[in-house]
Amino acid sequence: MVGKTNAERQAAYRQRQAEQAAAEVRGIFAHKDDHAAIKNYAAKLAKKRAKAANAALTGAEGVRVEGRVMPMED
Repeated sequence: MVGKTNAERQAAYRQRQAEQAAAEVRGIFAHKDDHAAIKNYAAKLAKKRAKAANAALTGAEGVRVEGRVMPMED
């Protein structure tokens, strides 16, 4: 059995990312010391987005009234 080429692996990776509605960001130039901070911030944003999506699906957010989130009453 022959393994996939690097191009095939990259194409599959990009397809998986596209299915998750993730956009590839290229052309950002930053200092090497900022690399980890940028990756950590991107992970934090992704976690926040996932949490918001989960809250929207479960209805856990409540009702927004005058800019505040009020818990839903039964």
